[in-house]
Amino acid sequence: MKRVLNFLVSTACILLILAGCAKGPDRDIESRIFVSPNRLELYVGDGYIITASPTLASYNWETSDALIATVSESGEVTGTGVGTAIITVSDNDARKEIPVTVILPTADNIIGRPGVYRAAVELEINNERIKAVKITRMDTGDSQTTPINFQKGNFTSFYEGLAEGRYLFNVTCTDRHDLESEPVELFIQVYGDQYKTMMQENPPFSGVLIIEPGTDGAPKPGVAAALLLTIEPVEGGFFTYTKIDGNEELMMLSGNDLRVTDVDPSKPMGITARYLPDPRSIDFFDITFDAIPKIRKNRENIITMVNYDFGGVNMAFFSARTNTTTAQFAYRTDLDDVNTGAHLPIFEGAPNWNLGGLAAGNWFNYTVYVEDAGNYLFNCEAAANGTAERSANGSISVNGANEIAFQFSGTGSWTTYFWHWPSNNLPAPRPTNPEDPFSIALTQGWNTIRWTVGNPANCNLRKFSLTWVD
Repeated sequence: MKRVLNFLVSTACILLILAGCAKGPDRDIESRIFVSPNRLELYVGDGYIITASPTLASYNWETSDALIATVSESGEVTGTGVGTAIITVSDNDARKEIPVTVILPTADNIIGRPGVYRAAVELEINNERIKAVKITRMDTGDSQTTPINFQKGNFTSFYEGLAEGRYLFNVTCTDRHDLESEPVELFIQVYGDQYKTMMQENPPFSGVLIIEPGTDGAPKPGVAAALLLTIEPVEGGFFTYTKIDGNEELMMLSGNDLRVTDVDPSKPMGITARYLPDPRSIDFFDITFDAIPKIRKNRENIITMVNYDFGGVNMAFFSARTNTTTAQFAYRTDLDDVNTGAHLPIFEGAPNWNLGGLAAGNWFNYTVYVEDAGNYLFNCEAAANGTAERSANGSISVNGANEIAFQFSGTGSWTTYFWHWPSNNLPAPRPTNPEDPFSIALTQGWNTIRWTVGNPANCNLRKFSLTWVD
């Protein structure tokens, strides 16, 4: 019995040894060949030697796709085309696979920028493999090339001589073998005279020239006045500086106020504004136009009501108020109104300046220059406490004649403002029961518009507008 047991144990050991020997070659396929590197990335045309070990062994080298990468008998891999190939190294009973990716050089970052009659492409390049950058205009197939000369850095490539419009471009990088990378698509806006003309004819300025009129209602020659301009926000673009008659450049952005005092309203004044049509734009327009906001028929003419004329009480305005809180009057005292402030009306603070605390009989003069004579539809942005219809009263006269009385309805509170007459050109909100519209006649040249507060006053006044009718 003991002899049988020994035989069984010996047989089991032999079987275990044989089983272990049978698995040995499978492990060797993965472990007997070591390579460095175990994966590889190459530019087209570049070579790299893969090292296999043990170094004394003899190996066979193969590629899965010679159009992408080739390999020599010594393990040197050469990139021949863009893509991925597998390099295999083997001996009689073991093998190793090395993935190889072959690429073309390209920029790390590509950005399109608008320009004036041109487009720009900015490139960040962090390799020394790019010979040139080509920009192709897709609607015509024409292209322009910028040399890079195998340098690292930031580069700007321009496509010149374009008409105003929106363009699709393909941007490619060329290597030393004149092979081109995969194209990057860019849509770029190009600006020109049409856009510049639109800006000049409809400058995004609002405001008035605040002047001291003479006894005939015309401006006094040589008398210092103040020009107040507010730059309205313009989608996309902004101003970088503005000059008034060659004065010091004034840095400003959309939405800021520009106040220039001590100007002579009897002389022409011109504004030169450097305007970027797009914050990313590489070019700007120098837009020049008349500084005096003229009343014209081809636009909505809006006047802010705190910008009444200079001249003080009984000359430019009348108000019986005696409240002298500094914060309420800082707006006009900043503009050197000759009145001490004792009779000034109350103002709500910026950016929503308005005339408030009004009483029946208050009046305010607004002297404007009318370029296009005719009848202008009148409108007013005002708040009236309560909700009753026709709860506030007033009247408008021009050059001391033709007074027109009007009424408007409550807006619900002292701080809720409506444009009170129907208009498709002015922003909401609008009242549900708009007032009956009326127009005023303006002659070519200087006109003085007087707003008189009626009884009951019951209103705060922010802006009025004039829209040409006929």
